[in-house]
Amino acid sequence: MTNHQELADAIKSVHIELRLSSRKLGADAAWEQHCQKSELLKNYAQAMKKLATSHWETNNANDPTMNRIYWAVQECEDFFFNGGAETAVSKEKKLFQTFVGENENFPIPNAPVNRPLKMLDVGSCYNPLRNFNLFDVTAVDIAPASDDVIECDFLKTEIGEVDFLIESTYDVVLFSFLLEYLPEPKMRYACCLKAYKLLKPGGVLVILTPDSKHDTANSKIMRTWRLGLASIGFMRVNYKKLRHLRCMSYYKCRDSRSIRGWLELQKFDGSPEECIVIPQDSNPYDSQSAKDEIFRSETDNIQLAVNFADMVNADVFVD
Repeated sequence: MTNHQELADAIKSVHIELRLSSRKLGADAAWEQHCQKSELLKNYAQAMKKLATSHWETNNANDPTMNRIYWAVQECEDFFFNGGAETAVSKEKKLFQTFVGENENFPIPNAPVNRPLKMLDVGSCYNPLRNFNLFDVTAVDIAPASDDVIECDFLKTEIGEVDFLIESTYDVVLFSFLLEYLPEPKMRYACCLKAYKLLKPGGVLVILTPDSKHDTANSKIMRTWRLGLASIGFMRVNYKKLRHLRCMSYYKCRDSRSIRGWLELQKFDGSPEECIVIPQDSNPYDSQSAKDEIFRSETDNIQLAVNFADMVNADVFVD
């Protein structure tokens, strides 16, 4: 039976191969080539599913300091049914009055949403949220590991091209350890922009990203993410550092000028498309660094299993 070390190394090597290919061929060409490697993607998906179903439930199911699923479910519950949406609308209205004008008409909030929430789970692997009554889940992945996940390249499939990617359809879009899988910032930004279009006004983008470092180690990176998402029209609702995760929820503003006015005050002069960065973007990946990244101790392997992620490993922020 395949052990944790072999699974972890196989998963890690796929990430490195994609990043190196991106630098050689360009990100678009590398991604197209990557998506054509059906056997590689099939093995990758099954390895991730095995780590999840064999270890996640027993090691991590009842620990809210570790559990990505627990956080996502509770965040959506709190936002839509425990006052979070009302707070977000109030904050946006203040921004709107400040940056757009008090005499302008603030968009009328939607009627309260009902259960189940319509969720799009991107990079779902095996649809881990299918058993939660809170959601009506549409799960997609480039390499599904279960029959209830739709095979779809979310990055390259145009809105309107398929019947499950229609503008203003979803209450929630979930990126559970998805963005780090993509080899360049512009691709991550494009995914977030597409999520914005797919969400209903007042909907929420939930982002879960792996990070085993201390609370402030990658705070600058998280700030650039916030600025990039604000340029699209997202206002941050919640941000939480768990033991091996950074968890975020972003609200789709009813009028993007509200949060873009806030963005102008930040005096940000960079390109929004380059904001969704990860440390690996600047890793030179010489022969030694690649070897170091593939190698893991048994403790690391156990943590990877405990902190299973749909599309990447638990230490994606550690080179």
